[in-house]
Amino acid sequence: EIRFKDGKRRFNPRIDPAFTKENFRYDEQNDTYICPEQKVMTTTGTLYTRNKVKLHRAYQVKRYRHFPKVCQACESYTKCVSPESRNKGKARFVERSIYDDYIEDNKSRTRLNKQTYGRRQQIIEHPFGTIKRQWGYDYTLLKGIKKVSENGP
Repeated sequence: EIRFKDGKRRFNPRIDPAFTKENFRYDEQNDTYICPEQKVMTTTGTLYTRNKVKLHRAYQVKRYRHFPKVCQACESYTKCVSPESRNKGKARFVERSIYDDYIEDNKSRTRLNKQTYGRRQQIIEHPFGTIKRQWGYDYTLLKGIKKVSENGP
């Protein structure tokens, strides 16, 4: 994990920060992505399952990509595509979760209410997060530490 000057974490430091998913624009009307070089990325519509890891819920994503020849002809190819993918002649792709609309809405609400979320994290989120992680749950059905503690596995 690497932190860049903009404070964001990235897991693939070989890709230029100007070419992360946040810089690809989603066109909801056409169900396509527009890359920073203004080229259209399309999808086949196939849903792939991600995060099949214990303690994490699996979710589905669509993969959007250029045709390899279009991507390889781009002047930003070496900045945008990882060395491993370039060696295999692959194009850049972006994955969009079926929950991305909700995630984006939540991020915008969080940005608007930073102080409230900051207080909430200090007061209650840490104990509940620890309890859930130790028990292997994504959520609890009860409220209050006492009730949640009594309802263990």
